[in-house]
Amino acid sequence: MDFASRWGDEPAHRILLGSNAIPPRLRPQVALQVELRRKIALKWPALSGAGAFMPTRTAFEQASSQATAAYKQQFVGPGAVAADLTGGLGMDFAALLSRAERGFYVEQQSDLVAAARYNLPRLCPNAPFEVLQGDALDLLPRLLSRGVSLIYADPARRDDRQNRLYRPQDTHPDPVELLAQLKATGYRGSWLFKLSPMADIAQAVALFPGLREIHLPVCQGELKELLLWGDMTAAEDAAPPTESVREPLQTDPSAAPDAEPRPREAAVRLVACELTAQGELINRWSCTYAARRQTALALTSAALPERLRARPYLHLPNPAVMKSGAFVPLAQEFGLVPVAPDTHLFLGHTPAAGFPGTVLQVEQALPFNKRTLAELRKRGLHASVRVRNFPLTAAELKQALRSAESAQQYLIGLTDACRARYLLLARPL
Repeated sequence: MDFASRWGDEPAHRILLGSNAIPPRLRPQVALQVELRRKIALKWPALSGAGAFMPTRTAFEQASSQATAAYKQQFVGPGAVAADLTGGLGMDFAALLSRAERGFYVEQQSDLVAAARYNLPRLCPNAPFEVLQGDALDLLPRLLSRGVSLIYADPARRDDRQNRLYRPQDTHPDPVELLAQLKATGYRGSWLFKLSPMADIAQAVALFPGLREIHLPVCQGELKELLLWGDMTAAEDAAPPTESVREPLQTDPSAAPDAEPRPREAAVRLVACELTAQGELINRWSCTYAARRQTALALTSAALPERLRARPYLHLPNPAVMKSGAFVPLAQEFGLVPVAPDTHLFLGHTPAAGFPGTVLQVEQALPFNKRTLAELRKRGLHASVRVRNFPLTAAELKQALRSAESAQQYLIGLTDACRARYLLLARPL
């Protein structure tokens, strides 16, 4: 790291190819540290001055950001002993350790273990922790004998050929197998699993006994991950269903909407939250998973321009709510009506305070046709272009309008309840 500090102002290619005092065998690593220094300052501001070591670019890219790592601290109870079974660079572990009484970092890869031994004392100088190298499932009995009360895992979501894996059962360590082992040992603590943002929520509810909450953190407009939190005291005695158990993510009147929710569905809460880049909470909204099975909201046959005269405020759910599929309880709680069944935009008489997403005031509703496109092009439109249930992508519509990007105005292409297509011009509040 001394070389990285001394040569921090040099471009990476000059470190690799230029004439300097860095030994040739160290140049690739020094160049990597210098190259990642600015990115580290953006992803982990608290770490930028600590002289952290990054063993590989992939490890840096796959690690949690400071914001999402800090979000996980809420799951650490008083006096907890935390074990991170997939330590990686240690960002999540450091966040958990800051609230825990003590902790255990577990990792298989030797380069990541070496980086953790270097970085963690700088991140957590006063916290008691132990670094263990090995397979998480093999080390589990040892960890439980040391009083672990919170198990955290972020299973690897790529195979040996770097192909993406989406089913929890295909990742390592397999969280379904991990829960089975925890149950067999009589573990009575809690667990927290990080899954891909592409993971199926319905499948997660079916697969994980003891699941209490599914958190969907959004940071800088992007859903970063799914966090599954549960405990063994709530685990059901029955074995989890197989992967074939699936349910529609969105309200579907044909899918037995009036059926009584299963006990597990009623117990699980979906928590949609939005964070700043520093990890501060912008908003948080939650409902039970069972609420997604409610009957769809009633729709009117009135044309959209007529409806907008009474309800001129358009509400766009954030990516966490979109992923949750909980559109019916969202609309009911905030007193909103849907634009159309599959558009997932909502209208209100007034701006809904605390709404988890963006609220706009619609200024014009224009029919989607060639004449409208030509008129908007003449205006020299500057707008943030979005589409919902629309024949064009946002990029295609933006190109057709020749629009420049602007946060001061929105243009939204959508299909209404009468199957008519409109372009809405709106301004953010």
